[in-house]
Amino acid sequence: SLNQSRLPESIVMAAQAKLDRLSDEVREMAECAAVLGDEFRVDTLAQVTGKPEEEIEDLLLEGVRNGVLSDRGVAAGDDGRFYQTILRRVVYVGISPRRRKRLHLIAAQAIEATHPHEAERIAEAISVHYEAAGDARKTFDWSMRAWQAASSRWNWSEAMSCIERANQAATELNGRGETQLETVDKIKLLFGVGETYYATGRLKESETAYNEAITLARTVNDRGALAMALLQQGQTR
Repeated sequence: SLNQSRLPESIVMAAQAKLDRLSDEVREMAECAAVLGDEFRVDTLAQVTGKPEEEIEDLLLEGVRNGVLSDRGVAAGDDGRFYQTILRRVVYVGISPRRRKRLHLIAAQAIEATHPHEAERIAEAISVHYEAAGDARKTFDWSMRAWQAASSRWNWSEAMSCIERANQAATELNGRGETQLETVDKIKLLFGVGETYYATGRLKESETAYNEAITLARTVNDRGALAMALLQQGQTR
């Protein structure tokens, strides 16, 4: 989303002037931070950069002194943020596509490592990073976990974005003969799509998803999934 719209040239030049004052080490750290988000944690940033936390803290202070980063006004649990979102955008857009994909992959793995007991809370963020990294299998798995967490809270806006991300990842996987989804995963996805569309009032699309689930369950003789799909189809109708 950071790449979707162009910023006015005057704003980009003003932001770039600030960034040009950074040392190479701070600029490299800022690129990693830009991949993580507007706000970030020192321990996660240390994982992404491969540097000790003490060194990250020193680099963060240099970024603060140059007006690019800030350690004030951050959300609970975070240690730093970009002074302005525009600065993050300019840094992010300046990263080469290949390096950006690699950093998103490292970021996903780093967030997993630094939040071992918060999987449901950070599932959506991890799925977004894996999507940007081009890992469709991990995108699917984490998007489904994120959908489960969002739907259990009845946050259907978030659930919709998660299930659509999972659906897109499944489409990519199904285009690769050797890495197709297992039938059980396809059925779970269809149930997720059906439930989300039902909850948001898109009943025809919900029924279509359940119809596909019924067909698939019959194909593999999964009686439990078939019974549930028929029940949900009837409720949707």
